[in-house]
Amino acid sequence: GPTAQVAPSRIYFSNHAGSGYGSQVIAIDPVTNLTVASIPMAADPQELVGHPDGSTLYVISGTDLSVIDVKTNTEIARLSGVSGTNSTVGLFQDIVMSPDGRRLYLLYRVFPATNLAVKVFDTTVPSAPALITTITDTAFNGCYGPLGMGIRADGSKLYMACRPSDTSLPDRFYMVDTTTNAVTVYVRPSSTSKI
Repeated sequence: GPTAQVAPSRIYFSNHAGSGYGSQVIAIDPVTNLTVASIPMAADPQELVGHPDGSTLYVISGTDLSVIDVKTNTEIARLSGVSGTNSTVGLFQDIVMSPDGRRLYLLYRVFPATNLAVKVFDTTVPSAPALITTITDTAFNGCYGPLGMGIRADGSKLYMACRPSDTSLPDRFYMVDTTTNAVTVYVRPSSTSKI
């Protein structure tokens, strides 16, 4: 379903084509509850996150990363194919921003394999995210579906949850050091204990 994200004086949410309204990001004025903008996307938008300075919105759209100017409510840039080569990976993505606004993290499933990866973008210039690196680790292998991603308040750690493709295995929880990209894995004590 749609994903809400609050920016200064606006609430943004993603809208899928299957809803009957087309692939777009909708901006709503929270005071009047009225739609103030509809921003068309090339593919179904999924998760989205705003830059802390309120200038920019980043949207996972299919396998692309779209950049929206919040002031004009227009797409100003699109990085193609950043999250894989098949549109179905969009169902498994998440995106978070560092609290200082300098880094953007995009979690995706490597299709058709059941492995995860995290792409890291420099957002020092909010309107022009630049890929820095891709975090991969053998610990990410065999993950059928990421359950979400979060970031520590000081930006030092990423947290991710995963459901293994082998359903007899317990869920896993990853912690990634954002300075070294080192991955620590925590496993639930039994296959019947889920995250």
